Amino acid sequence: MVSEILRSHTAELMHGFCILVRIFAVATAAAVAASVVGQTRPQPGVSAVPQIYLIHYAPDAPRDPRFVAKLREAPPDILHLGHAVPLNSIFGPTADYSGWNPKLVGAPDILKRQGELREFVNKLHQAGIAKVICYINPSILGGDHEKRLGFWAFYDQWKNYETLGIGPKSTRPPEAWMQRPRRSFAPWEPEPNYPLWRYQPCANEPAWRKYQSAVVRLIAECGYDGVFVDDCIMECRHDLCAERFPEFLKKRYSFEALQRTLGGDLSLAATRSGSPAEPADQLRSAETHLFWQESIANLLEELNRAGRTVNSNFFTLPNWGATARVVGAASRARTGKSSAVWRRAAADQMFEEDHPPGYFGTNDVVGYLLQFNYGLELGIRPAILSYGTTRRHVELGYAEAAAGGGGSYVEPTAAFPDVRRKWREFFKANRNLFEGFTLVAPVALVVSFDEPRYGNDRHLRDVFASARTLCKLHVPFAALPLENLTSKSLSRHRLILASELKHLSNAQIGVLKDFLRNGGRLLATGACGEYDELALPRKGAPWAGLDLYEGIQPPPSLRPDQGAAVRLATLQDVVPKREFTAVDTLEIRKPDTFVARLRELTASGADAADYSRFGQWLESLGGGHLSLAKSAPAVCTVAYQRLGEADARMTVHAVRYSVPTWGGDDAEVKPLPVSLEIPLPRGWTLERARVLSPGEPAALLETQINAGKVRCELPPFEFYSLLSLKLRPIQAPKQTSSLQR
Repeated sequence: MVSEILRSHTAELMHGFCILVRIFAVATAAAVAASVVGQTRPQPGVSAVPQIYLIHYAPDAPRDPRFVAKLREAPPDILHLGHAVPLNSIFGPTADYSGWNPKLVGAPDILKRQGELREFVNKLHQAGIAKVICYINPSILGGDHEKRLGFWAFYDQWKNYETLGIGPKSTRPPEAWMQRPRRSFAPWEPEPNYPLWRYQPCANEPAWRKYQSAVVRLIAECGYDGVFVDDCIMECRHDLCAERFPEFLKKRYSFEALQRTLGGDLSLAATRSGSPAEPADQLRSAETHLFWQESIANLLEELNRAGRTVNSNFFTLPNWGATARVVGAASRARTGKSSAVWRRAAADQMFEEDHPPGYFGTNDVVGYLLQFNYGLELGIRPAILSYGTTRRHVELGYAEAAAGGGGSYVEPTAAFPDVRRKWREFFKANRNLFEGFTLVAPVALVVSFDEPRYGNDRHLRDVFASARTLCKLHVPFAALPLENLTSKSLSRHRLILASELKHLSNAQIGVLKDFLRNGGRLLATGACGEYDELALPRKGAPWAGLDLYEGIQPPPSLRPDQGAAVRLATLQDVVPKREFTAVDTLEIRKPDTFVARLRELTASGADAADYSRFGQWLESLGGGHLSLAKSAPAVCTVAYQRLGEADARMTVHAVRYSVPTWGGDDAEVKPLPVSLEIPLPRGWTLERARVLSPGEPAALLETQINAGKVRCELPPFEFYSLLSLKLRPIQAPKQTSSLQR
């Protein structure tokens, strides 16, 4: 919940910044905010310039003249404020900007506040801040229905506030708006300090949606560019949801399919305990989760429309929550969250993670390049909030964003304006090296956040372990959303990794088969494609009629144009168990226990043979050596290309995780050179190579070209280095006539 975050940021203003242990404790109970500049919908797979994003919760900011002056020193592209709004989304007309005082004030006070906020937001724009957003939370209603406190006091006096444009009072009382069977009428256990934060209204409730739209319209009238939408939690079975669910199913499936798979029972799924065993129960559960995801997307669209009655570029940025933990990501997919579903309403989405990035061994890191990669391929701009508040964590956060293809690192502290200014100037000066690129990705790692809807969490565990191993081996890859599984998208890749991807439609199976027939390779592990999207077992082997290899040894030598599928019983046959242990360790949210487990993992050491074995599999199936870098402790690399007639370039972003994930300045990871070997696109050769880093002048780099690959060495860097390769076409030999011969 966001209450702890608001309180912690308020405390920062008065008492200094919290120590890292406190930040970890906050993270276990928080849900914070974000946004990304620009409302041009991202094109899937095409990079953009990263944005500088700052969260700064300061309840008295509108009345503090020092606030704007301080931000003018190093203005972010995006500033995210807290409850500095006319009407509070949780309580109604509160007595102050903190969001913690639900005492009612009159409509004239709200109109006066709106004028005050309009002047404040205008000053922020004049200070150089492109986008200013504030906080709302349509997943919580605060008050007491028996004592008529909070929102109920507002509801009882609704007529006195109709001059604000909130519409007539609903005859359906707030008690009927709540999600069932969540903790809607008992004190909310995770928030004992805020007993009035106890009700959870449904996103499908018309009266609640109408109120939230009024809140957003008043916010837009203040000059805000958008709103951060926190929580976005949906797991409701109240009367309106029960009525709408059958119609939702009828729009997705034919009458015959519903009769065959659900037996005509179109009711919402019951409360889930474990994975449903029967196909009908699995499908009903999966469709219930999708219904909730679609309901949240519909609410976001309605809030967009409300804001755009004032500002045509107004936007919502929802909080997806933790994506790097299997349990966290899977549970969120079952409670209304889906980047793929939400993208029609929100091009910008926050991923609120639990641990700061950093190293925990000489070659072991916690990082979020996978999340940036997935967002880029899906066509959204992820904003990564990872709670690192030391200078070194902030530097590393910006380094990951620079390599990420166009999302944002969410800076959670205003303590380092010099760092913020340095990175903003770097992005501005080198805009041409960040926008319009696509990933260089011979390998595609298929990612489906739909698998947890069916009760299959093993898929995400395998994805996270695969991504960690690919990064460690410096093998370029794209996190390919299942929604993007098309012949066009697969044509960019040589090898597809699909692990525990149980549910595939016949069309998706057909796309993969065409890819294999055209010379592509597939490494499938676990129950890949053994069920269709209706959760029914697929009749016959999904890869029948193709060259199929099974076993724990790489297949024999394959012709360059020969497609092949390899099936293994489990991903652990090829990916080191150490990476699965690291994925499991990220589930630990208590700071001391988390750090202790990381130290145990570091002490256990790594078996290089395990990693070289997976590398051999990749080379065998990928058609040759794929790694971009030789030994580079705690460094991750990402490669892009943009091939145009006038300007053809490749870029390699190198990120060094030069701070322990638990904080501190005693970095064991020292700046060292990084040796690179970069395959050039067919038909192109190198014109020149430059290396760039924030705050440093660009420098030409010596290179060698051998067998169509550029070999070079990046000079030592602490957090980030950008290699820019300007290319030119290889000149074809001139044709001569027979007379000239």
